[in-house]
Amino acid sequence: MFINLKKKRNSTTLNTKLFSLLINLLSSLYFLAPKISKLLNLNKKDRYYRSILINKTLSLLQKILLSINYNVPLTIYKKKVIVDLDGVLLIPGKINRYYKLPHNKKYNNEAKYLEELLDFCDARNIIDIGACIGEYSIYFAKNFPKSKVISVEVEQSNLKLLEENIRLNKCDNSIKVIKNAVSDFAGQNFSIIGNTQESEAVVSNTYSELKTITLSSLINSEKLDKIDFLKVDIEGSNYKVSQCIINNLSKINAFQYAFEKGPPEIFLSFIDSIKYFYNFFIFEEDGFKSIALDDLIKKTKKVGPTPTLGISFEVLFIKKLK
Repeated sequence: MFINLKKKRNSTTLNTKLFSLLINLLSSLYFLAPKISKLLNLNKKDRYYRSILINKTLSLLQKILLSINYNVPLTIYKKKVIVDLDGVLLIPGKINRYYKLPHNKKYNNEAKYLEELLDFCDARNIIDIGACIGEYSIYFAKNFPKSKVISVEVEQSNLKLLEENIRLNKCDNSIKVIKNAVSDFAGQNFSIIGNTQESEAVVSNTYSELKTITLSSLINSEKLDKIDFLKVDIEGSNYKVSQCIINNLSKINAFQYAFEKGPPEIFLSFIDSIKYFYNFFIFEEDGFKSIALDDLIKKTKKVGPTPTLGISFEVLFIKKLK
């Protein structure tokens, strides 16, 4: 059956806008309550009017969250919303992903799924390339304080939240933030396409004060002889890190890698180069599941240059025991 994806996307966008408009209208009506209270001078006559409004507001919020099966703990502090992802406190900002988490997930923090397959108790070095606002980095820093965690992020709004979230979780001394873009060559000019969790660094010939680094140059500058875990999730630049991973296989015990927005032939060549050294686990709704090499290859052939022209998925690679 043929489906017009463009027409379907336009319809979804229209419905989303109408729903958002309705919610804004209802919110405006609700916000009239304190204004009416002030107009009638109720706050001065009886302070309990204010307490009633707060009580009803919290009760309404609780009922709304329960009705939509949202069970992630939330805190409102100093005009900011904070979500609790299995012990990691995050200020999401404009990132909607943390409000879309399904209620039936085993864990809210994706890093926690890794512990079902990996033991991080003796981990010394963890690299998080594409750290975004710190979900993985802070999880490791809080749960495995002996580890050196290196967070690499380049988008400015993400960086601001990353640093704020690190302070919020009191991990200032456990995480080193590298403010740069990782590519296939060091010293390239680049610019940023800002889009919160989907921001990208775009390499160009136009001169820029921003210069790329590589995974290899990062490993050398930090003098790392071993990497217990590496995460690579940098949207359309993931495939550019593949050769550096191959060049450092002897140092990398395990890594999580996103197959998306790139040439399938490069991803396929990458798999072919490492297939004898690692076991493969694909991330599904309820965790990482073992996947056979042939199935991984078939799936990789479907990756495209954009989300609408191909699929995307994440794979955990764990080094085979000798």
